[in-house]
Amino acid sequence: MIDVQINLKLTIKQLDQLGDLSTAMGNVSKSNLIRIAITEYIIKYKDLLD
Repeated sequence: MIDVQINLKLTIKQLDQLGDLSTAMGNVSKSNLIRIAITEYIIKYKDLLD
């Protein structure tokens, strides 16, 4: 597996909401929440990637 780093800009509101979600999910890291969200979108829309 090759790791690639990307720069991601969030609004203050998005960052705050991500922090709230992190806390609600048992302190899952914000970066892991973003990875989970991306993975779910890829799975949901995989037919568009074919």
